[in-house]
Amino acid sequence: VGVNLLSGQRVCLAEGLVKIAFSDGANVIVQGPATFEMTGRGEGFLHVGKLVASVPKGAEGFAIRTPSATVIDFGTEFGVSVEDDQRSAEVQVFQGEVAMEAGLEDARRRLKRCRLTAGRAARVESAGRKGEVIVREIPLSADRFVRRLPAPAKSAARAILADFSGGNGASAVDQFPGVPGSGWASGWRWREAEGMKHSASVEQTNPMLGGGDYLRVLIERESGRDRILRTLERRLNLTEQVDLTKPYVVSFNFRLDALNRFSDPVDHLIICNNAKPEAVLKGGPWSGWHIRLDGRLRKNASERHWAFVSGSGTKGKETKIDSGIPAVEGSTYSFRIVVDPQARKWTPLVSVNGGKEIAFKSMGTRSPETVEACGYWPYLYFYWMLEGGNRGEDRETLGFSVDSIRITAADPEAAAVSGRTL
Repeated sequence: VGVNLLSGQRVCLAEGLVKIAFSDGANVIVQGPATFEMTGRGEGFLHVGKLVASVPKGAEGFAIRTPSATVIDFGTEFGVSVEDDQRSAEVQVFQGEVAMEAGLEDARRRLKRCRLTAGRAARVESAGRKGEVIVREIPLSADRFVRRLPAPAKSAARAILADFSGGNGASAVDQFPGVPGSGWASGWRWREAEGMKHSASVEQTNPMLGGGDYLRVLIERESGRDRILRTLERRLNLTEQVDLTKPYVVSFNFRLDALNRFSDPVDHLIICNNAKPEAVLKGGPWSGWHIRLDGRLRKNASERHWAFVSGSGTKGKETKIDSGIPAVEGSTYSFRIVVDPQARKWTPLVSVNGGKEIAFKSMGTRSPETVEACGYWPYLYFYWMLEGGNRGEDRETLGFSVDSIRITAADPEAAAVSGRTL
């Protein structure tokens, strides 16, 4: 839930249901067993299985393609079914009107576009090797399709969210800086620094994975060489929406927008959960799970990589683990962190620009204190340190964007997730 999809990605269901929301407002409910491919902003390809598409006003022209036919919407709700041999497709119109045309190039000349209105259904079959198609009207059988997702169990529906859909402001939870509520014990806290030009605002231009609103942060040194330490932080309520004393999952999208003169070994950017406000400014390892980007991870390294910090439970004993994933301007990193507070373990999973997700080995929390002493690390932190300075017109700059923050209870098996060991 909450995963963003890009063109070319497939959703393969052995069983069950999944709802996919397109950026133009159309929605599809894919019914397993099925294979559905995202092929564009306003279209998808059903390889096999069933789906129901709901297309609101303004999203007309949305299309579902199959191996044998294409269904083009005129603002409606319709179902599509593709059999296992992929040689036939059925279209059932529940509301509105659709156009159906042959999917095979050689068959387009043989089949005029067929329009179906509410209450009608048709079957398209490819026959022979020359692109022949057979189209015939069939009885409507709406009961074969799932048109609405069943209401989730109350416990499964609970999540702590921040997708910044409320824009800029301080009157609603999902704004920046926002207000307490829905699992957040505070709004976002943000401090400026002398000698630095700071900006943090909700934007829609240059959208991230999934589109829509996101928070963009830009820090640019105006003068001086003093060390800059600053945080963007928000406090969580431990048990209001999700019980953060038990295993949970935190996920978010993070894009690097600008990284200039970020080359000193002391320069770093940290994403973590933390024990107290401004903990990283007060010294001591107070974080639980801990993702890190250094100006120079190892001596003379020219390529910056994301890293994870794993603690051993003993003060001062920790290991910095190179993920092998380069930090590149303009790239979006989808992080998913499985946290087991009582076991003091966390497992990072990462995908780049919507690609395949990589799971890493289980890590230890960084803070040597007990989970109770750390208050279960109730702060979500974005923290940076800039050590250098400008060189003429070449300014020291750090810019990043954040979106789709989601915290949910983990499945019982989730804490055991493990993958590639580095």
